[in-house]
Amino acid sequence: MKFKLLPTRETLEYGMKVDRYWYYANQFKELCRFIDDFNIKAFCTDNLSLMKSGTFCRILQRGNVPNYAYDYNSTLQRAFHADVDLSDHNTWWKTASNKILFSAVPYASKEACVKAFNAIACKFNFPENIQIKFLDDKYCWRYQSKESIAPHLIIYSVD
Repeated sequence: MKFKLLPTRETLEYGMKVDRYWYYANQFKELCRFIDDFNIKAFCTDNLSLMKSGTFCRILQRGNVPNYAYDYNSTLQRAFHADVDLSDHNTWWKTASNKILFSAVPYASKEACVKAFNAIACKFNFPENIQIKFLDDKYCWRYQSKESIAPHLIIYSVD
């Protein structure tokens, strides 16, 4: 995985205004609040298409896994795209302490997301420390209108 350092706030804001979206984000203040509160220093927009479930868990537990692209298996990606696309608008985030978070903004209810995550965790035997959490609305950096806020979730490893 190749993480990129976050751009300056000015560059980020300009990119969001000019391109309308910055890697699926369209709410500047909320994205900045997430970056600040979670102490984010870098991001990666790689998808799950070349990743086995064990690699996914290792990345969350131990950080970046070199050469994961050689770990080809699309089974995990298909599972994430099943009933609820838990990887919709996904981004990998690296904190200043090198903790890795996987975020997504699926078009589904929180209950449907939890059900889908539990099914994936069971199918692929995720360790108990890999968990899902829904972010507060103050971190919702992607939505179409205030009335249609999709749940913002992170999948992460509990230390």
